[in-house]
Amino acid sequence: MELDGWLIVYQLDPGSHTRSNQVVQKLYGQVTYTNGRRYRRRGRLEDLGHVRVGRGIVLVRAEDGPQVVRRLRYWAKGVDGWPVPRRAMDRRRIAATSKGSRN
Repeated sequence: MELDGWLIVYQLDPGSHTRSNQVVQKLYGQVTYTNGRRYRRRGRLEDLGHVRVGRGIVLVRAEDGPQVVRRLRYWAKGVDGWPVPRRAMDRRRIAATSKGSRN
C-alpha cells in the first residue's frame, strides 16, 4: 500500500477565540470587504494540495506533510502528523486543489 499522504491533526486554543480565528485565516485564507471592494488574503495551504477533513484535521500530500506540521507547530498546540495511504478519490481532490505544478 502506497503511503502518499499525511494526516495532520491540530488543536486550537479554546480560551482564545481571536487567536483561533487568526490561525484558521493564516491556514485557509480570508475574504474581506472594505469600502465596497472585495479583498482575498491567501492562506498558507492554498498553494499546497490539501483536503480539510474536519475541524483541526487536514490531509496533505506526502511531500508537503513535514512543512505543514512545522508551520502548524508555530501557530497551534497539540500538532501531530502521520503518513497515511490515500484513496484514489482523495488523490484527485488534492490534485484539484493544488495550484502548484507538483502533481
